[in-house]
Amino acid sequence: MNPDVFEVINHSKLTEINASYKTEDLLSWVEEVLHSYSDPIRCPKYQSVFLCKDIENNENIVGAVGRLLGIKVSVSNTEILGELDYLGKVFFSTSISKDSNYSTIPFHDVFMLCKNLYNKIKESLSTEFYLAPFIGGVKSIILRDQTQEIVNYYLPEIELFGGVDRYHLFLANHIPEKIFLPKPIASDEVLPRASFLGISEQPSKDEYISSITEVIKRLNDHYLDKIVISRKRSIQPDQSFKKEQYIRHLLRKYYQEYFYFFRQGEDEYWAGISPEVIIKQRGRRAVTEPLAGTRKKTSETSDYEAVRKDLTSTPKDISEHNHASFFMLDQLVSAEIGQVRMEINKILLETPYAFHIKSKISIDLDASASFFDIIRAIYPPPTIWGIPVDNTEKTLMKFEPFEREYYTGLYGYWTCSGMANIALVIRSVKIEADSICLYAGGGIVALSDPIAEYEEAENKMLPLMDYFLN
Repeated sequence: MNPDVFEVINHSKLTEINASYKTEDLLSWVEEVLHSYSDPIRCPKYQSVFLCKDIENNENIVGAVGRLLGIKVSVSNTEILGELDYLGKVFFSTSISKDSNYSTIPFHDVFMLCKNLYNKIKESLSTEFYLAPFIGGVKSIILRDQTQEIVNYYLPEIELFGGVDRYHLFLANHIPEKIFLPKPIASDEVLPRASFLGISEQPSKDEYISSITEVIKRLNDHYLDKIVISRKRSIQPDQSFKKEQYIRHLLRKYYQEYFYFFRQGEDEYWAGISPEVIIKQRGRRAVTEPLAGTRKKTSETSDYEAVRKDLTSTPKDISEHNHASFFMLDQLVSAEIGQVRMEINKILLETPYAFHIKSKISIDLDASASFFDIIRAIYPPPTIWGIPVDNTEKTLMKFEPFEREYYTGLYGYWTCSGMANIALVIRSVKIEADSICLYAGGGIVALSDPIAEYEEAENKMLPLMDYFLN
């Protein structure tokens, strides 16, 4: 460790601000800050706006620019490499090597290494900055020969965070103190829509249905108990497309639990409106809320109680949900990180486009446990992966002809004070210079119907598609 790095970081500034902001205010503010402070910002390809509801159901917003202090973990079939970096330059590294090659992603060791790096930061960071969120996420990857980044969290160079009427502004020492704050943005204007010039699917409809049929055979042979098989749709938008208008459309129409718009040091952006909580933590109390089991929302499903009875009594949906929720419960109990209980078992969650079965698992954490211990116990959850974990990865290699990247990964924040709020990255898109990639999938069990699974994935793409006029 380089103590000089933390001496510089610990001269950052944290100011309390009594103000009220909307998410659209912070979306505009982040872009304006990037433009106005391009000289002092050292890592401009890191930016984020993250909206969530905390464990008490209060809304919190984080607006972030730049990368001051970061954690990265990469993995190959022979090594896990963990690094701490300052303004993008590595100043500490550690690794776990294996004599024989890994055959699948060693998730347990990856997140144990994350916890060790987290502890090193906590030991050296001034307690004054324990409130400041480290934002970022985890990619959903398949093990390859080459080294791949899997974990990337960072303390921004500029960060505005809070909720209701109380915010904090964090500024790295090299950022001018008199930085401007967000201005109110009109959020009632009609957003223009765009069209697209082309569209492609991976896999095609026929290929997807054929893959599900083959996967069901593996389920019946007990090679798998459950698996999530996904699809990718690539859209070439026309010149009228503006990403700022598109993400505001998602926010206004579909936000319920999470909204995020971020760039993690790369050229592409990610955006989404995930309904699924992987972790909410406040001190020693934490929850995870698995979603599994889906019904399309139509004019015929307006009777909430009728849908609830149907969805929570259908053998396929119950099998899918129970596989996920009780597997996660067992994994948390086995991790021995605190007292675990099923707080809510199978209630109906209504979104603007679908109904889901939701459960809620509560954890009273031991004093030594961190949110990385929770991730280590439950990621990847069966709601986006499968059971068993290793056999799922081998099956995905065969049946998913694309890289998921952040889709079905994690995104959110944690603090050294014991706060965390992490979304499962579903209902999400990757925005590149000339294309938009949409992702969706469904949980496959032995009772699944391949055509119904295709239609479920199609419905999950609807909120990401309806901005386009085609």
